Amino acid sequence: MYNDINSLPESSLGERVRKSRLLQNLTIKELSKKACMSAETISNIEKSRTTPNINSLLKLSQALNTNNIYLLGTDSWPEETQGQIIYKYRMILGLSQEQLAKKCSLHKSTIQDYENNILSNPDTLKIIYTKIGYI
Repeated sequence: MYNDINSLPESSLGERVRKSRLLQNLTIKELSKKACMSAETISNIEKSRTTPNINSLLKLSQALNTNNIYLLGTDSWPEETQGQIIYKYRMILGLSQEQLAKKCSLHKSTIQDYENNILSNPDTLKIIYTKIGYI
């Protein structure tokens, strides 16, 4: 169907993982060893049957010599609300809500509230934006 690996679709995370793997001439088994993940998990990710957690995403990014921006496709994610901004940059950095909260000396529930646009204190928002590299 596709004569050229570069012409493979990449509209989903799974398709981007598969394309990256094929561009590096890796089998699923070889990638599973590099990423310290099961071959079944990688196969399920490539088929969009499962979504990797943040730790798995970081392992895949490193094993594929790429980054979260490409694998997640975040360049097309909106940045219209503070919640969208915080979530997008947190994902790019590969941080859980708990990890970001710790970096900001906040509670995880506070990060959740900011991502859900429930809270909006300018001073706290500035701290969060600084820690995620938005400002």
